[in-house]
Amino acid sequence: KNMVKIYRIITCGTVEERILFRSQQKLYLDAVVNKGAKLLQDAMADDNESEAENFDLNNDDLLHSIKFGADKLFDSSQNGIDDQIDLDILLQRSYKITSKSNVKQETAKETEQQSTTTTTTTTTTNESENNNNNENEERKQRQQMLKDLSSENNVRDFNFSQALQSGNVFEGQEYKKKSWSMADAKLEGKRTCTSAKYQQLVVDGMRFTSRVELDTNHKFYTAASDYVFDSKSTQPYSHQLERCWSCDQHYTDKDRRIVECSQCPKTFHHNKQCWRGSVGTIGTFVCSQHSCYHCGLKTSECGMILRCLACQESYCLPCAPPPHWTVANGDGLHFVDDCKVAQHHNYHLPTSTYIYVLCGSQCYDFYHTDYVQRSLPDLSLTYEDLPDMLLTLMENRHQQPQKLKHIRLDRRITAQLCAFSSMHKVVEKLQCLSKESLIFQELYHALYRPFEDDDDNEEADGAQKEEKEEEEKKADKEYVLGKHYLKVEALNQAVSAKLTLPQWIQCTQCREWRYIEVNVADIISGQWSRQATFVNWKCDAEHGFENGCESSKQAAPTDERVLKILRLQRERITAQHLIAVEQEKLAKAAKVRQAQLQNAILLQAMQSSTTLTPTPLPDAIVMPDSQLLVAQQSKLAQIEHKMKRILKEYKTENIVALCEISVSQIAEARFIGITEWNGFVNDGNKADTDAICRFYEHLISTFREWRIESLKTIMDHLGFLMVSRKKMRNSNDFKVDQIALSYSKEKVIEALAVFWIFPCQQALVYSTGSFAK
Repeated sequence: KNMVKIYRIITCGTVEERILFRSQQKLYLDAVVNKGAKLLQDAMADDNESEAENFDLNNDDLLHSIKFGADKLFDSSQNGIDDQIDLDILLQRSYKITSKSNVKQETAKETEQQSTTTTTTTTTTNESENNNNNENEERKQRQQMLKDLSSENNVRDFNFSQALQSGNVFEGQEYKKKSWSMADAKLEGKRTCTSAKYQQLVVDGMRFTSRVELDTNHKFYTAASDYVFDSKSTQPYSHQLERCWSCDQHYTDKDRRIVECSQCPKTFHHNKQCWRGSVGTIGTFVCSQHSCYHCGLKTSECGMILRCLACQESYCLPCAPPPHWTVANGDGLHFVDDCKVAQHHNYHLPTSTYIYVLCGSQCYDFYHTDYVQRSLPDLSLTYEDLPDMLLTLMENRHQQPQKLKHIRLDRRITAQLCAFSSMHKVVEKLQCLSKESLIFQELYHALYRPFEDDDDNEEADGAQKEEKEEEEKKADKEYVLGKHYLKVEALNQAVSAKLTLPQWIQCTQCREWRYIEVNVADIISGQWSRQATFVNWKCDAEHGFENGCESSKQAAPTDERVLKILRLQRERITAQHLIAVEQEKLAKAAKVRQAQLQNAILLQAMQSSTTLTPTPLPDAIVMPDSQLLVAQQSKLAQIEHKMKRILKEYKTENIVALCEISVSQIAEARFIGITEWNGFVNDGNKADTDAICRFYEHLISTFREWRIESLKTIMDHLGFLMVSRKKMRNSNDFKVDQIALSYSKEKVIEALAVFWIFPCQQALVYSTGSFAK
């Protein structure tokens, strides 16, 4: 069997140190007692009374065992304080023990005291009393000094002179076990599984207070939405599926089975010549480089393993060959900082237990001339590697992604799992979580924050990476797109009131066309020219014309956005003028038709009063063509749509700089952005399979950093449904359930990523076998 060493680390000057010293005393006393008892029994078994007397414990042995560790307990060499504490204080707690050499002296003193006279002088008694008082005062001062010098509650503060009491008495207080009776039990029958809150409703002017039942997992969801990240999360590595690590030969179609190491990216042929590792109890394969190849010690036994990058050899420190600088021919151990092939496969060696090496000159030459010079495989995700459900949804022409606010929860969820029976949409269920929680912030960043490829990040310098990371951390908290800020009504009104753009206006005096700054909110409505300020507008100093109508002509604007707005305004004025002309023509034609009808009715009435045959009413009267009016109205609608789009972009760019945005408004904008999400796949990028694969990889890497509890929280509120094979009682519906914490995290992440790429109700329904480990 291998020897196991256990190291215990304690802190100096703490209660833990005192406990350790007390345990040493007890262990020593136990060893002495057990050893003496064993020897005594052996001697008695041999009927040797003389040896039995020698092996029996005496007072010296007990005194020595009690005093063991006391010098360590009161050792002040570490703190530089001289502790002159008498051991008699410690020994007062037990019965007095004396050695054999002092027994005779004590008996002799007692006989002498009995023989001497009992009378003493008053002077001697006074001196002894003074000496005792001085000794007591010195002891008190010494104890007080020790208490003052000790800044923490450690062994120095313990009063060893205190007499031992019963086990339920400590520091003068007596502790008794509380007796329990049925009368103390609370049998009121209150509901503790659910918490409740109340909301007020106003119906027909009457106010009602109704009880709202909260979800039984409300506390779990609240905690999971605030603590999102998993400190132990790791990104998985990819196996080297091109060559066998042992024979260095390419895999062919005949190689039906390839052995993959469960702890590193290496792969081997499934035969005795190539595979030299071990198989775990649960069927996992572990290659030979995770233990010493010669003595078989693991990292938990030897502390460090040296792994060769060119062969299957691995060494512990005692078995490792000498370094190359200590060997005359240089055929020794070469240390390697890192391996770019392993980095390409996203494998990072644990530096605390493993070191990369090259065990000899042959391995050194092979590694630098052949292994590192090979072309690295493309490990990026392809379109065929995407999940089957995602491919099925994208290839279905009749299926389109939906916004979250349009997705309705499954009927089985609202009937069985949802505590809010009135809840039918995903957004209504998401509102149960706090909008200011971290889970919405990170989910918004995962969906809308632009992501970069890893290759671009590797080219940047270390200093640039650090600066970029600091900037990203500062921007993370308040990162929200401007278009989502505009969805907040208060921010939209504030930025519309502060922004202005130039608009054409004609002076009523000089008849010159000028452009002046007009509020964006008035431009959108188009009613600013009808205001009293601009109906009879003249060139004035308020709008920049100090000389009135005699002011020089304005310079042409150079901003592209301003030019577009001015052109669209001119086109809108022209379209409005043409529409007004057409409407006037139609109004005149309507009056003519009405007059013709009235004349025809009068003529028919006159003819009917006589014997003449009445004249029939005109079948059709020529009317002006209204198609031109419809065309101009559609053109005006297109012009206004373009203007609104330009003004929206202008407000989006300036809303953050002009408005003071609160934390609640940031959270509201994020929540609106999440509810407006309608998937990554659309008609524009449906053919761009590379972009879809990159976004899928981005979501997978982001959700891997989340805790499984946070993933369950967001999926439960989105309405993910697990359908089992068992049917419910008194119903033909199958039983349904929510995401369980025991499911495979990788499969849970995959299902969540599929939904965010193509959100629809079909992407929320799974079977319980889909998440099996």
